[in-house]
Amino acid sequence: MKSFDKKMKIKSSDICLNEAEKTKGNWFIYEFSNSLYDALSEYIEDEDEDYDEILISSVLSEKILKLFSVSVAKKTLDILRHWKDEKDKELKISSDLVKGLLNKEGSTEVINRLTKFITNNLQHLLEICQGCPAQCIHDLNGKCYMFDSGPY
Repeated sequence: MKSFDKKMKIKSSDICLNEAEKTKGNWFIYEFSNSLYDALSEYIEDEDEDYDEILISSVLSEKILKLFSVSVAKKTLDILRHWKDEKDKELKISSDLVKGLLNKEGSTEVINRLTKFITNNLQHLLEICQGCPAQCIHDLNGKCYMFDSGPY
């Protein structure tokens, strides 16, 4: 069982460095990267280690997990834009994207399991987003004031 330092949590400053970057799309990246980081760290920390956890934790150390989560979220924003513009019929994370972000580390089985895990996490977040008044996914380039409020 691995243990992750909760102080490693992704901060808004990891996503957005200046005023121009305070967009709803970047807020989505912030939310998705934290959701993914939390879900993956909990999954890997689970006391009842199973085959999946051992496989995934073999390629995602604590240090890599934060960077990986942010990178996946940033790439997902591009996929979301294409899907919203109806250039893609289905909102889907590809195993090639995951493989590329891991620098081809990990077996095909690990890549496929991570891809499924990420896709499920994305679908869950999008369900939550539907009820949010900010409607970030519908106005990705709009100004986001949430970066200026709260301890993010």
